[in-house]
Amino acid sequence: LQTSKTEQYVRELAYHDVLTGLPNRAFFNQQLRHKINRADLNGKKLALLFLDLDRFKLINDSLGHDAGDLVLKAAADRILRSVRKNDMVSRLGGDEFTVVFEDIESADFAAEISKKICDSLRAPFVFMHQRMFVTASIGIAVFPEHGKDSNSLIKHADTAMFKAKEAGLDYCYYEEGMEDEVTQKIQTEQDLRSSLDHGGIIFHYQPQVELATNEVVGFESLARWMHPTRGIVSAFNFIEIAEETGLIGQMSDLAFRNACDQLEAWHTKGFDVRLAVNVSTTDFRDGHFRNKVLTLFDEDQYHFPPSMLEVEITESTLMEQPEAAQEELSVLRAKGVSIAIDDFGSGFSSLNYLKRFTVDLLKIDREFVIDCVTDKNDQAIITGIVTLAKSLGLKVIAEGVETAEQAAFLTNIGCDYAQGYFFGKPAPAEEINRGIESGLYRVKLS
Repeated sequence: LQTSKTEQYVRELAYHDVLTGLPNRAFFNQQLRHKINRADLNGKKLALLFLDLDRFKLINDSLGHDAGDLVLKAAADRILRSVRKNDMVSRLGGDEFTVVFEDIESADFAAEISKKICDSLRAPFVFMHQRMFVTASIGIAVFPEHGKDSNSLIKHADTAMFKAKEAGLDYCYYEEGMEDEVTQKIQTEQDLRSSLDHGGIIFHYQPQVELATNEVVGFESLARWMHPTRGIVSAFNFIEIAEETGLIGQMSDLAFRNACDQLEAWHTKGFDVRLAVNVSTTDFRDGHFRNKVLTLFDEDQYHFPPSMLEVEITESTLMEQPEAAQEELSVLRAKGVSIAIDDFGSGFSSLNYLKRFTVDLLKIDREFVIDCVTDKNDQAIITGIVTLAKSLGLKVIAEGVETAEQAAFLTNIGCDYAQGYFFGKPAPAEEINRGIESGLYRVKLS
């Protein structure tokens, strides 16, 4: 009897996930083959969902494996409660789950359940009084339309899941040709990883000018990827991939280290300029952001005033978790680091919180600057932001300035600073230094 129980226990371990109690990858693969054969014999449809939890790595890395395990177990339970009794839910490993539906009349059924699962996962998970939020990306492949064997069905559901994640969708059906897009994205991730490890990410700097004096008072640091075959790639085209693949932390470390090195070089030359570094939403919410910045000032190699370093964060990021953001920024501000709210005006939800945040600068979204010479609404919005900022003791910078007329309008309404191609395009430090030495850029001296 004892031997029988031991054998049963061993079988359970072999075919079930210890943490969640769900069937594991081995059992899933075995059963999927059987279910496909049965569907084929009976002329029935079968659907496979491939589910990946978004933001799980962030929870695991910032709050620890106990928090991660709680989320996985609770997520498994919510998925089970969202499906029918006879549907097979499995955990393949990490934060990947699958669901197999047999005997379905229409592929629409898989979409209905996918939505139900995603809705169930949106409710917060609680660990040690800490509320945690995850979402899911689900790929759907249907037998026999999307594959006639287990390998092709799994591959196509996985491909559709990547597409859903990329597009920010809850779920996505497989479509022919998706593999090429996903393969290209995987190759891009591999190239980005390699470039981060081998110096392929560089930084260009765009001047920020004081409108009243035409002096350069700062620069914005902008990442550029020196791709081996595509040439120079702007951050807009790779930051999202860095966020999705967990590389954004490494990229942020590099950006702030580079900024400090550059500020030290300019400080040594006697230049009194700020350098703004953009902060990713993903990086800001991981719970370690302020320490990343503050530890740099503990190093003996940097002697520039902390106020020369400017952290640039979008208002949408601030509004995601305003209380946590307030604490994070207050600590940085107490050290002397300058704080700027980027893309200000793109969502006026932050107006109610502006007094609470310890910030120095509002950066007007370029969308309002483009037509500010002719569009009365844009003029009113920009004027309102400048007036509001002055009443709160804040400075204002307008980005995306490309013409003399735009610069004149901004000067007339009292905007403090401006940035854009009219004043200078982003350029490497060597080119900026040559511009300063030649008198092209007139910088403030310390």
